[in-house]
Amino acid sequence: MTTKAVNLSEEAYNRLNKLKLNEKESLSNVILRVTPRFKSSDEAIEAYEKKRKGDYISDEEAERILSLGKNE
Repeated sequence: MTTKAVNLSEEAYNRLNKLKLNEKESLSNVILRVTPRFKSSDEAIEAYEKKRKGDYISDEEAERILSLGKNE
């Protein structure tokens, strides 16, 4: 697996560290675990807007959106 270097503020670093499930979990795993995976930014915005408006979605649409958030 290839890696990339990123710069984080101390506050961002501390927040990520607090989300670790245990001492051995990497920050990469934390990010993959807590961030949803969408096919596009438009899809992420659409999901956010529906949630914000309180719109209800079908079970099929909910399953599709949830499957996008799962890490491969």
